[in-house]
Amino acid sequence: TFNATYLFKAKQLADYAVTEFYNQNESVFYFSAKSQNDIILRKTELTDSVTPSGNSVMAQNLSKLAVIFDNDEYLRMSNSMLSAIMLSVEKYPLSFGNWALNLLQQVYSAKQIAIVGKDYE
Repeated sequence: TFNATYLFKAKQLADYAVTEFYNQNESVFYFSAKSQNDIILRKTELTDSVTPSGNSVMAQNLSKLAVIFDNDEYLRMSNSMLSAIMLSVEKYPLSFGNWALNLLQQVYSAKQIAIVGKDYE
């Protein structure tokens, strides 16, 4: 759509997810927000099944947003998540399909084109 509003909304949602759901120590996102006090255990999901896991989707989102917004912290988080799951992906590839796709995209990253000059708009 070439409507940048959607990109900024995606960044806003990613920032909220990082603030409320991200566990820096384990490099994963929880299902529940840190502000939710009525649960005993904060659950995470790593394996992909018919639908991709929330964590593999967030790793992909952070990777894409890192490029779009030139955000090194997003890229660091995405890479950290991929590093933490890499051995499992190698050992059980059918259970980590979206993670494998993320790793493939990391190895063969998208090419970037910069348009410069006085009439770039």
